[in-house]
Amino acid sequence: IAGSVTGEGSRILSVMTSDGRVVLASDQITGAGTPAALTDVLTTSSDVLPVYLDPDGTEYMVEAVTINELGLSASNPAARLAWIVVARQPVADFRRAILDFIGGFRLILLGNVIFVGVFALLFTRVIMNPLNKLTRISREIEAGHLAMRIPELPEDEIGQFADVLRRVVSRLTARLDQLNAAAQVSRIAALTLDLSQSLGRVAHALHEQLGYPEVRIYLADMPRQRLIVQAGAGPESERMMHAATRTPLDESSLIGRAALLGESQVGGGVEMPKFAGGVAQPAEVAIPLQAGGRTLGVLHVVADRPGAFGREDVDILRLICDQIAAAVENARLYDESKSSLVEIEALNRRLTQTAWEEHVNEAEDALRHTLDPEGHWPDLAERITDSVEVRAETFIDASGRNVLAAPLVLRGQPVGTLAVTRPADERWTMDEVVLVESIASRMVMIAEGIRLVEESSRRAERERQVNEVSADLIQRAASVDSILQTALNKLSGALGSDHVSLRIGAPPVEPGHRIASGRADDPNGMAPDIRARNGDGGLIDGSDQPL
Repeated sequence: IAGSVTGEGSRILSVMTSDGRVVLASDQITGAGTPAALTDVLTTSSDVLPVYLDPDGTEYMVEAVTINELGLSASNPAARLAWIVVARQPVADFRRAILDFIGGFRLILLGNVIFVGVFALLFTRVIMNPLNKLTRISREIEAGHLAMRIPELPEDEIGQFADVLRRVVSRLTARLDQLNAAAQVSRIAALTLDLSQSLGRVAHALHEQLGYPEVRIYLADMPRQRLIVQAGAGPESERMMHAATRTPLDESSLIGRAALLGESQVGGGVEMPKFAGGVAQPAEVAIPLQAGGRTLGVLHVVADRPGAFGREDVDILRLICDQIAAAVENARLYDESKSSLVEIEALNRRLTQTAWEEHVNEAEDALRHTLDPEGHWPDLAERITDSVEVRAETFIDASGRNVLAAPLVLRGQPVGTLAVTRPADERWTMDEVVLVESIASRMVMIAEGIRLVEESSRRAERERQVNEVSADLIQRAASVDSILQTALNKLSGALGSDHVSLRIGAPPVEPGHRIASGRADDPNGMAPDIRARNGDGGLIDGSDQPL
């Protein structure tokens, strides 16, 4: 027991009996009594470590345990003793220990702070710097600077994020390049109305800008149920274009199916087995050219790698196809409009020529005028009389006169000429040439206006005569014969002829006779009989005499 109960440093240990008699102590005599103040502290204080003030004025922190609580073995005789072990430690030692602990804790805390700072610095340099750099690059990409270089990073989470960002930017750049190429192709398709030239430029643009090795544009020949190569880019495509290759419009080919179904058809791009050589089939896509619900043709594109035509690639090509179809339709409408315009212009020329020929025939010589005292008309060359452009020319005619002549052109049709003569030794100035051209241009317009007025007047006169005849017929409408007779009389007066005939119904034919049907200009025939029958069954003419 004495060996177990020892003091360490300033700690005081003592063993006492339950009645307070000291059995063993480091600072007390064996057999002495325990100080009353200490006994009171041990018996009355409820603190875990009560404080004891000894007669010397020193404060101690006291703790008491029984022998059994020291953990002695059961074979140890001391374990059966009802003794108490009391430990006293000066409070000053506790305070000093606490201060030492606080000082040590501060050192540990400072070390931890330094360690955390160093770790944070390393974390920032090793982890945060690449992340911040990727953040800055992402903001630049967001602003549209897709050419930003993404650095190669270690194979950690940030490195994986950098790889993903690099792939995303690469795909985005490729898609933007495709969209830019599609916009340029669409612009090329809309630049010209020459269909052959436009399709050729589109095919070469797809070949060069999108990198497709073979591009072909087919146009549909619906009556013959076939597709014909109209434009191509690439060795095989150009050969097919020059050979005017024709493909049946059926489901036997990828192109025919696209045209018949009106949907995009993707084929090829399949990896061949190793025993077959391990070569991949080229990928190809056929997209119909549609406008107004009609299939106009097919765009056929061949790639040199499998899987080249994803959904985005087909969508971009479909956008280009819409522009090609619009260009084809615009070219077709332009050709139709141009053809219609040519027909309208030709019709206008024919109508103008006919109208002026009739007008000239009615006027006879009234439309030829000259101020030449001798009435000597200049001889005009055909290049002037047949010219469709108002352009004055000078020449020497057969009489040796210097002639300045300009055609009178109306709606692209020459209707006459204006000519001025001078002696051969006198020349025409440029101002005089321009003056004659201006007068010729205005003179023909004025003449056309006057002719139209005269024609309108003639039509109004005819309409008036028709109205008068109709009104007179209504007033005298006693019977059909009287109406016919009155109509013939009015028509005879209007036409200035007594030989006016009218017939209603089939003419009577005697047995063995026939009615000859001839033309007015046929000397061997006879004019059609259109005379009216009188009340007695005979025919009547404008003289109201039976025939």
